[in-house]
Amino acid sequence: MNKFKGEWINETRFFSSDIIIYRFAEAILMKAEIENALSNTAGAVAELVKIEKRAYKTTSRYIATMSRQAVDNAIVDEILKEFVSEAKSWWTLVRMGQAFTRIESLKGRENEENILLWPISSSSINTNPNIEE
Repeated sequence: MNKFKGEWINETRFFSSDIIIYRFAEAILMKAEIENALSNTAGAVAELVKIEKRAYKTTSRYIATMSRQAVDNAIVDEILKEFVSEAKSWWTLVRMGQAFTRIESLKGRENEENILLWPISSSSINTNPNIEE
């Protein structure tokens, strides 16, 4: 598979592939995030323990009685470690509402929520009639 190869048009390289590849650890962490969002912290912790057992060969870091916020923080911590350099940390921090608390340059800028948004490319707008500006 040539996911990151892109295509050349008039000597310009475009990365237009929309193939998404998930690793098993990401699926486990997604499930943990979902369980925690549904207030099933014990279920979320069970998923974190799977990651812990695989990555650290231990099962003592996470306990079933953790608070929902503590589990959220643990999930973010694991995602930041598991997917370092895979361009997932920004989206995780935004999705989990932690961008303004974990990124030094954003601390104290909570009233500037527009900085969390990225523009939609003109090529995407041109090729998708369902996108409205």
